[in-house]
Amino acid sequence: MSPDLEWRVDDPAGEQTIATTPPPRPPRWRKWAIGLVVMLGVGLGVLYRSIPEPVRPAPTPTVIPSPTPTAMPAALYKTIAREAQALADGDRAAFDQIIDIQNYNHYQALIDNFEAWGQPTDAALYSILDFRLTAKDKAWVRVKQFRVNDFVQEIRFYHLRNGEWRRTDFDPSFWSGRTETSETPHFRFTYFIEDYDLIEPMATLLEADYEQICADFACARLPLPEGISPPGAYEPPICAFGYCSGPEECVKALGKRWCSGFPREITITFKMTAPSEQQNNFDIAPNGDLTLTMASLRYLNQIAPLDLEQSLRNPITWLHIMRLAYGRVDLQGPPPQGRALVIAIFFREYDRVLKLTGSAPLEMPEEFKNLDTLNLLPLDNLWSEIDDANATQLYAMAYAVVGYIEDEFGWPAVVKLLKAIGPSKSLAEALAGTIDFKPGSTYIEFEQNWRAWVKSNSSAAP
Repeated sequence: MSPDLEWRVDDPAGEQTIATTPPPRPPRWRKWAIGLVVMLGVGLGVLYRSIPEPVRPAPTPTVIPSPTPTAMPAALYKTIAREAQALADGDRAAFDQIIDIQNYNHYQALIDNFEAWGQPTDAALYSILDFRLTAKDKAWVRVKQFRVNDFVQEIRFYHLRNGEWRRTDFDPSFWSGRTETSETPHFRFTYFIEDYDLIEPMATLLEADYEQICADFACARLPLPEGISPPGAYEPPICAFGYCSGPEECVKALGKRWCSGFPREITITFKMTAPSEQQNNFDIAPNGDLTLTMASLRYLNQIAPLDLEQSLRNPITWLHIMRLAYGRVDLQGPPPQGRALVIAIFFREYDRVLKLTGSAPLEMPEEFKNLDTLNLLPLDNLWSEIDDANATQLYAMAYAVVGYIEDEFGWPAVVKLLKAIGPSKSLAEALAGTIDFKPGSTYIEFEQNWRAWVKSNSSAAP
């Protein structure tokens, strides 16, 4: 996939996103946890290598008023033709003479898998579908070009340097500067109008994730209509992928109708209009509303196309799990108690979410794979401070505890545990409100049974 924007055109009416850029090596968990706050936008929390694109309808594009037509400079047209031929021939030397890429990740994305696109036998090599001269020395061009066995469309960005037009990086100055805001049931998006085509697919995934997490953890739902109340006479709504079986509220945004049975308890805002070089800002209002100020999705798609979806899905899922556990998200205070268990539950849930949208299974961090069954710490340690000395064992223990509870008591017990962590002062207290101990059973017996389960079940900590 070109780091700018690319579709594989399967038929005249449909387009399917493709990607060819190799993703970066997954980071270790502790680096990811720290990066959650300060590097939320670029490749955050990407814990696996490939992300198949879920099937989704093509979004209805925003109608953008066209400026007065401007003729394409002859020199720009010549550069586009040279670039198309270099790609068709797989001529790396010729391609290097055309590009002027400053961002290292973008350059690597273009070069690493450079290969001959080939020539069509019964059609023109390429065609120019649209272009804008945004300044005397800047332009973007939508090109349709033959690639291997099909045609692809992509937006390419060019600037005039030393009298020659060169392919370059995207930055917001290529756009008109005009923005718009769209609101889905649980999110608000502010973006450049030219980025519209990237927003609806991302919103669809985030809303689907939100619905699934709420369904899995029994979030508060919209109240029943007046007059329908007898307990047992009404099945509570089940919501998934924007459709509910009970009371729901609907809004129109981004060219489609969105419905949900889960009310918006806080507003999560994505402001995708920051300069590309600006580090992302993550703000929490006193009422809990979250605002993420970040670069254009076009920029993120350019430097890390395979990471684009996960750079938002991963942290939003984590923040949702945090709110379910603690009732709030506090990035300034001390680390909350029981966070190893919350992190373990997050990984199990995020794996579910990924599979439901056709994404690859979650690759677990090493800390969750290295449970030392011969030197298990007391379970009370899961309520202690996590440091470099004990992190590996505590994370792995937490994951095994969650696995044991789900295996022995069912997923509803995991849901109860997550919601009991925040108000509890110890693991024993959290468990007391989580599972129904057998008569005469105690927390001590629970730990003994867990230890036996861990030693006999090699899949408890993958």
